[in-house]
Amino acid sequence: MGVPKTQITIRIYKLVEHDLFFFAQSHFLHTPKQLDPYMTNANYANTYEWTLRRARDTFGDYTYAVRAGHKPEESWLVKNRDFR
Repeated sequence: MGVPKTQITIRIYKLVEHDLFFFAQSHFLHTPKQLDPYMTNANYANTYEWTLRRARDTFGDYTYAVRAGHKPEESWLVKNRDFR
């Protein structure tokens, strides 16, 4: 199988009263190198840029799995049932 074709959506929200940004993601990554899908509890930051970086980093294990010789699979993407 080739590169997964599932669309992953990241939404960034601003909490005006706290001057914070946080993100929600449509899917979590669960590669063969991980025990469970990676779900961060640090989904917020003080700036939009840092929040986006944190969201991107939740998919960092993808590169490690591919470098370890695993072929990307659609099954690596676990749908976030709370994402709206």
